[in-house]
Amino acid sequence: MGLNPKSLIKNIPNKSEMWKAPVKDWIHNMYDKGQRKSKRKAAQQNKDSSHSI
Repeated sequence: MGLNPKSLIKNIPNKSEMWKAPVKDWIHNMYDKGQRKSKRKAAQQNKDSSHSI
């Protein structure tokens, strides 16, 4: 996912930044988004390969 300690520390919500999600939730959301993207890409590749036959 390209995460490093600095990006994790930077995204810890401060008391004045209540709009930020906790780091745990932020990481889960990024992972889920990546999984959805890879599934869409795989489905598109399968669809394209089935039409080329």
